Amino acid sequence: TSWFDIKQLGISSIDVFENSISKEEVDDSKQIISKCMEDEIKILGDSKRFFIGGFSQGCCMSLYCGLGYPEQIGGIICLSGCYFPHTTISSSNQKLPIYYSHGNDDQMIPVAAGRYSCDILKKAGHDVHEEFIEGLGHSVSAQTLQGLSLIHIS
Repeated sequence: TSWFDIKQLGISSIDVFENSISKEEVDDSKQIISKCMEDEIKILGDSKRFFIGGFSQGCCMSLYCGLGYPEQIGGIICLSGCYFPHTTISSSNQKLPIYYSHGNDDQMIPVAAGRYSCDILKKAGHDVHEEFIEGLGHSVSAQTLQGLSLIHIS
């Protein structure tokens, strides 16, 4: 299952990635995810207790939905994905804690896209803990899972 279609595989840069996705499908998926976020936040009783995260396309969508959410959330967990340049950051989510992990040998989403994403997020004022793992492809490792404990939860 995917959140959006990728029209071109073997992408080499963030610009090519941005131009190879269906923004309409991304926005359709955002509506579904935002509804789920609203439902979960109602259960939690406080949007600051809510964290969103994902792997690959789920990571991309977590950044897109989490950063754009109208209420402040607790943080974002990003695994082997990237930031969409057309992402809007809401005034409520200007300085989120973000854990970002990406394999240096990722053949699906290039590590350069991950590094670009972290740079953009840091420049925007987010508290980014980044890990680029040597020898890791497009997957999650034990080191990644251990790193999740490093995200600051206030």
